[in-house]
Amino acid sequence: MDSVYIETSIASFYHETRRDAESLARKHWTRYWQVERRGFFACHTSIATIDELESDNHPVKANKLSVVAQLNMLEIK
Repeated sequence: MDSVYIETSIASFYHETRRDAESLARKHWTRYWQVERRGFFACHTSIATIDELESDNHPVKANKLSVVAQLNMLEIK
């Protein structure tokens, strides 16, 4: 199984709040991948992603963190 690193932009695109066409397209593609394709990959993240998502003060912060909460954590060396 191939591995994929899930970083902050994936969590942000998944919970996008902007309504322009490009933002809506990224939201749609990200959600499609999470539902239809994610199961074909071993998904990982790291504390760097968690730290970046936690550092911002935005209205859907908890939702963004939930995207990466159950992923395998990679060690940063």
